[in-house]
Amino acid sequence: MNCCRKFRRIFTTFFNPDGLQTFVPRIEAITLDHMAKHWEGKDTIRGLATLKEFTFAVAADLFASVKDNDPRFRTLHNATEDFLGGILQIPIDLPGAAYHKGRLGRDTLYTIVETIIAERKQELEQGTATSRKDLLSVLLTTRDEEGVIMSDDAVKDNMNLMLFAGHDTSSTTMSMVLKYLYLNPECLTEVIQEQREIAKDKDGAPLDWNDTRKMKYTWQAVQETLRLQPPVTATFRVALQDFQYGGYTIPKGWKAFWSNERSHCDPKYFPNPEKFNPSRFEGSGPPPYVFVPFGGGPHMCLGNEFARTEMMVFLHHIVLNFEWKMVDPDEPISVDPMPLFKRGLELQIRKKQNL
Repeated sequence: MNCCRKFRRIFTTFFNPDGLQTFVPRIEAITLDHMAKHWEGKDTIRGLATLKEFTFAVAADLFASVKDNDPRFRTLHNATEDFLGGILQIPIDLPGAAYHKGRLGRDTLYTIVETIIAERKQELEQGTATSRKDLLSVLLTTRDEEGVIMSDDAVKDNMNLMLFAGHDTSSTTMSMVLKYLYLNPECLTEVIQEQREIAKDKDGAPLDWNDTRKMKYTWQAVQETLRLQPPVTATFRVALQDFQYGGYTIPKGWKAFWSNERSHCDPKYFPNPEKFNPSRFEGSGPPPYVFVPFGGGPHMCLGNEFARTEMMVFLHHIVLNFEWKMVDPDEPISVDPMPLFKRGLELQIRKKQNL
């Protein structure tokens, strides 16, 4: 991908708290619309697929102003899922192979995004894109420190990256949150109480950025979920210099494979690590670089605050309006490349009558 260091400032500008404050109303509107379409009147749902529908709707809207009633939305969503399914697969480019399907999905993504970029550039030239408050407009108009505008190929690469990375990790995490809250009703009760207090203070007014920062226990429950089941369980890093680890010398230039589960489940930092306990994150929480679901240092995930905001708004409305029950509390989970419920998280749901 062409999201190199010199363009990192552009993404930081979009995803920082000042920028995200303006998106809370849009995220809340999408949440309410999603509940009306996919939760209201239902007895059972496939939780993971439903959450993917929600998070992709948020990503498509905030990143490219593509609404879920746009004819291109469904094709974009399906292509993104195909692309993701081809990642980390054996590179067999033949019909029927996951890699082949993923490559076709990527090609479809590129074609649609190219069209959206061309339309947006025309709007910008004609001065008709002033209402487009999204990542695409930022990428097309913001210069780096050297005064350079991102190339169309770089914009296309990064839009494709954001569309799949900006929704899949969040939907995976939220599906796990629903699981752990269901299995730990005392924690769910505390989340509901916190959200009721916020709703009471709002007295029917829309949520804002400050409200999402008040959801401290809810965020601790999400953090504990990320500790037990991070959406990205491991990754690679290149050694910038020789270093010693565990009695071995790792030479400069070697690729190191690290797993966050090693520290997330280390009883030295998290006593009784298999237990779901959001209170671990009270106060200052664990030491630096022990809890790293979003990475750390210069490679820290740019969208971590975006993900937090999206999940807080969603959980606020879901816990206040619905009850859910896992059809199979022991439903198996596979990792390919992210943790996924084997049967898609089958949920029985019921609308609450009163808050």
